[in-house]
Amino acid sequence: MDVSGADAGQRDPQVLVLVTGSARSGTSALAGSLNHLGFHVPQPMVPASERNAKGHFEPWFCIDFHKKHLKRAGVRAGDASPETQQRLADVLADPDVRAELRDWLALQTEPRLVVKDPHAMRFLDVWRGACDDLGIDLRYLTTVRHPAEVVGSRDLVWGQERDDVERAAKEITNVAAWVEIALVTERDTRGRTRSFIRYDDLVGDWRTALGRVSDQLDLGIDTSSEPGTHELDTWLDPGMQRSTLTWNDLRVTPEVQALAEATWEQLDQLCGDPRDGAACERLDEVTRSYARLFAEARALVQDELRYETHEAQALVTDLQNKNRRLRRLLREQREATEAPAEAAPLPRRLKSALGRRLRG
Repeated sequence: MDVSGADAGQRDPQVLVLVTGSARSGTSALAGSLNHLGFHVPQPMVPASERNAKGHFEPWFCIDFHKKHLKRAGVRAGDASPETQQRLADVLADPDVRAELRDWLALQTEPRLVVKDPHAMRFLDVWRGACDDLGIDLRYLTTVRHPAEVVGSRDLVWGQERDDVERAAKEITNVAAWVEIALVTERDTRGRTRSFIRYDDLVGDWRTALGRVSDQLDLGIDTSSEPGTHELDTWLDPGMQRSTLTWNDLRVTPEVQALAEATWEQLDQLCGDPRDGAACERLDEVTRSYARLFAEARALVQDELRYETHEAQALVTDLQNKNRRLRRLLREQREATEAPAEAAPLPRRLKSALGRRLRG
């Protein structure tokens, strides 16, 4: 779709709502709601699954695109490190990455698009650049859900096989990742056309919640239907909110919990006013506090990390040595079996050694 030059002046620009937020924060419900209200999800998209029976509303391209380039940098979308974006810097600055996204966006001809992928929050600059190249009006919409509920939802989906020690450790890192993701998303959308929406509000009263979003993003969503008359009244229901945990249900350190609660409180303010300067300043303070806490935690475990690195290297060396010995034995066996018929049979010593290697 070419919306540049004179053609752009003859019609309204294409609108793209980029739905962001931590995994398990309600992004699927939000993207699905916009889809039911007339926004197009680019096809093909990820089908419904057991953990998301009503659908993910994620374009396959976006999943593959983000994961591929995250892998290049050796990071995950849910990394808790405050240095994650720095590690992605070379990927984000790569013009080929922007061109790849731009070429895909150019194929989307519908006037109103909704794209959802929790990985996208790591690539907001790339999305902005690609949309600018095509004259697409990009608007950001972020789901806000309490971190205890998000982590509880993760446990319901992915944590059932963990023991208590593993689950406690994962709960701490997942809450920390929630903080880092929220801070990055807020910082990288600041000053842009954006809106924040509470997941509870969406499920409880979508007309009021999406009416506020529509006003903030100038989307023109029609929320005037009477309760019980729109398909969203049955598609969205309180049963979608399966996790209702609180901090009392999790094993999170007080320091991480305090930072998460402070982040949640300021995001809650941004739901009412996405340009709230005081909330943004407070989130900058949280960013600095989280960076200090992370640095202190890393310093405390340096000796343990050195030991684990040593153990891992010793294991790799041992496996490499065993692999070399096994290859040598196999080579000797192959040479023996390829010898002329009158040659002596494979020595018993070699057969025994080879058998032990193959068994163990």
